[in-house]
Amino acid sequence: MNAVLPFIAKRYLRGQRRHRFGGLVGLFSFFALLIGVASLILVLSIMNGFNTELTGRFLQVLPHATVFTEQGVDADEDGDVTRLLRENSEVIALSPTMEDFVLLTYGDRQLAIGLTAIDPVLDAAIVDMEPTVVLGDWQDFVDQEYGIAIGMQAANSLGLDIGDTVRVNFARIRVLPTGLYPLSRGFVVSSIFATNSQVDSELALVRLEDAEPLLRNSSAESGWRLKLERPLSVESSLTEIAQNDQYRVVPWQSRLHGLYEAMKMEKLVVGAMLVLVVLVASFSLVASLVMTVAEKRTDIAVLKTMGADSATIVGIFVYQALAFGFIGIIFGALLGTTLALNFSELIRFFESLFGFRVFDPNVFYVSQLPTDWRLSDLLIVCGISGCIALLASIVPAIQAARIAPAEAIHYNG
Repeated sequence: MNAVLPFIAKRYLRGQRRHRFGGLVGLFSFFALLIGVASLILVLSIMNGFNTELTGRFLQVLPHATVFTEQGVDADEDGDVTRLLRENSEVIALSPTMEDFVLLTYGDRQLAIGLTAIDPVLDAAIVDMEPTVVLGDWQDFVDQEYGIAIGMQAANSLGLDIGDTVRVNFARIRVLPTGLYPLSRGFVVSSIFATNSQVDSELALVRLEDAEPLLRNSSAESGWRLKLERPLSVESSLTEIAQNDQYRVVPWQSRLHGLYEAMKMEKLVVGAMLVLVVLVASFSLVASLVMTVAEKRTDIAVLKTMGADSATIVGIFVYQALAFGFIGIIFGALLGTTLALNFSELIRFFESLFGFRVFDPNVFYVSQLPTDWRLSDLLIVCGISGCIALLASIVPAIQAARIAPAEAIHYNG
């Protein structure tokens, strides 16, 4: 009898309905599943695209990781931290650094910002800053004594331009005969970089040889900037160093912890809201199956008199629901994947057709909507949708199995 399940289910699926409304409900559930699955895949791809776009922009100016030491930067080739880092196969390159928060002043404007002192020559193997420079020249920063490279948003906040001298106030006090004064030094703006991200308002770079005397004996942290083989797996790449209390490993993600946590939460919430569309489709699928059960009472009774047990009846309607649901899921997956892979081109087509810009680069960080289609998301969406379709079939299938043959035949007779 089990071999008959697919045959009977297909007949019920393709057969004509006694009532047209039942067919409309079934058609609605099909399109609801299709739209729900396609929307989930497309939205998740867009959010992945934003994540990938932002990650690429951040890594244009941020090292994959920074290892801070209590002893300070050890330039000795035989230093413990240097030896550990150079022996680590995951570490591609390293460069000394010092970091602190400072107050920049220019005229009557002030801005608190993170100051990073680097060795421009060694750091070129860590981060290639030259492509991000929009004003000035990176080589000017490398060569200029007491030069500073600053993000575009920070420069705009202070009203800075190339050649201006900005005052850098350090977290260190000077004792003079006239009193206590914060240590400060003028730095010439030699480069202004732009990544179109929040880093442009939070980062300024100076040469380590210029800043080290000023940052010494202050709250500044010293360490090494690293480039890794696997920038997305910093903790596993630096396990031995992270376990040592003398060192503090700061992955690039932790510098933007709040942003990435917000993006994860947003992806979770939006995904959960779109799952509701699939749930609505499942309610329609339940209604369609209930109407099918009501129409096929006589058929069910005949099957039972021929020896079909309750499990067989349940199997027929579960098979029907899964077949109906999987058709919607497959078409939804195909539609969602097609849109995700061609969404940027589709946006550009509508922009050229109607003569407007969806994302004005003067207003938004992006000029087009990035997408990043992932097979894992596709499988998760299809799996959840399939489980919902399976659960939706259980109640109508059990209802069909409970039909008494004598009552059904008498009722329809």
